[in-house]
Amino acid sequence: MKTIIAACSQNLSGSRASIQTALRTLLAAPWPSQRDVRSWLQLLSVLQWVLSFLLLGTVSLLLLIYLVFTSFWPISALYLAWIIFDWDTPEKGGDGRSPPFLQLCSRMGSGVPPFSGSIPAWQMGSTMSHLLLPSSLPSSSRWEEGCGGSAGSVSRGSCCPLGWASSPAVPPRFAGGRRLPCLRQWPVWRHFRDYFPVKLVKTHDLSPSHNYIIGSHPHGILCVGAFCNFVTGSTGFGEMFPGIRPSLTTLAGNFRLPIFREYLMSGGLCPVTRRAIGYLLSKNGTGNAVAIVIGGAAESLSCRPGVTTLILKNRKGFVRMALQHGAYLVPSFSFGENDLFRQVVFEEGSWMRSIQQRFQKMMGFAPCVFYGRGLTSVRSRGFLPYARPITTVVGEPVTVPKIEDPSCETVDMYHEMYVRSLLKLFEENKTKYGLSETDELHIL
Repeated sequence: MKTIIAACSQNLSGSRASIQTALRTLLAAPWPSQRDVRSWLQLLSVLQWVLSFLLLGTVSLLLLIYLVFTSFWPISALYLAWIIFDWDTPEKGGDGRSPPFLQLCSRMGSGVPPFSGSIPAWQMGSTMSHLLLPSSLPSSSRWEEGCGGSAGSVSRGSCCPLGWASSPAVPPRFAGGRRLPCLRQWPVWRHFRDYFPVKLVKTHDLSPSHNYIIGSHPHGILCVGAFCNFVTGSTGFGEMFPGIRPSLTTLAGNFRLPIFREYLMSGGLCPVTRRAIGYLLSKNGTGNAVAIVIGGAAESLSCRPGVTTLILKNRKGFVRMALQHGAYLVPSFSFGENDLFRQVVFEEGSWMRSIQQRFQKMMGFAPCVFYGRGLTSVRSRGFLPYARPITTVVGEPVTVPKIEDPSCETVDMYHEMYVRSLLKLFEENKTKYGLSETDELHIL
């Protein structure tokens, strides 16, 4: 017995010594600095945005299809019923009500019994689509109209589904869907902004008594500048332009993807269609700023570092819309947007370029062959953007009269005024934000 007790004592002593040695080693190891923690948070914030951009819509669609063949098929059936009922909401500015889950949150915050009153029972199933939304998104868009012109845009959004949980009132209707104001204050967007970093520069005031169409240039690969400035509040758009509500437009087809459409509308995005933009500019009061990445998918094919080429010469649909609604035209330019990725640019006339162009005409976006940095190292290749400064400069508004049926000559005149204003903005700021005096803006 004494022998056994002695052996146990030795084992306990050895265990204590091992634990103490391990603790000393752990305490002696260098802990990550605040700078390292910030860097990882910034990297993760960009990672979740890129993954949402690439996978959210597709994964949601495949998941709902898979559930059809399982015992959880009622979830897919209920969501299908919700989409049928809610099909036109992105373009008609909402149905005048908040989503059912926001009504529930609002009632609980104000002490009203959550299931009393006017929330129909059949809408309860649709709350699942809002409660399960992730935290960042993407999209790509195209819109054509005008005197031989078109306008396109790409953007990404995100949401914070429970942002109104403590609000005593049901939030008001917003054009383009169901915007969640808490999105703009979501802390992750500050890390997203600081990764590059992204900066917004104001050159002129925008009066809340007018509506605006903001032309965002250049397109780049993922439109990081447009997303960060016009979807999130991390760069201070609301403080710089008080009373102005920005809305970024995106490909209408994205609003047909399950779950993804809810996510886009929660971010305040709207389809880049005549109907949706017309609602924002005519039936939603004043102080609206519709941001359109005018170069669209075609411009993304020419995106590469050190080259600034815009597809704008024949893009006149946005000018016609501005004239029809009396919306002022505002140029904006994101310096550094083209430096975030490296793209394999195929020469005009090559068979790969023709495939890209045909795909763009059919689907509304272009399949670009590009790469960025990897997750673990800046030197490795991956799908994350390089950390390059982006400075978005918002220029002087071009005053536009309201003409319900403008002639092609009038459209051409205001299009030329817009191009001149954009060129002036570029020339006055290019040397301040990374370009040389000899760099030129090429407009095709």
